[in-house]
Amino acid sequence: PRIRQIPLLISGEPLADKYRGAKISTPANQHDFPSTLLSNLNLNDSAFLWSVNITDPQRTSYVYLSLDYAVTFLTEQDTVLINLPAGEAIRGKNDTTIRAAKAFLQRLYGSFISH
Repeated sequence: PRIRQIPLLISGEPLADKYRGAKISTPANQHDFPSTLLSNLNLNDSAFLWSVNITDPQRTSYVYLSLDYAVTFLTEQDTVLINLPAGEAIRGKNDTTIRAAKAFLQRLYGSFISH
């Protein structure tokens, strides 16, 4: 949702010339900021398992928003809203995106429980 959009502004010498003045409008989450910043500073970002460098043109672009009762999973091709108690998609009928959203949540929650 538009209300949840967060701008990321980067300036200064560490920023590569090709990104100066650039606007990257592909979907991203706030947890992608660490990898983006560290990668552009040529620093190791491996400690941030759920972070993706948004300036990497090879990355898979997605956003998720988790609430108590639902999860939204947004890709450049589809938006899926899953009702968690019912376990079914309310919005979005692309089976590939629905499976990706469920797999993402399963891995995220599994990672949380293991720590």
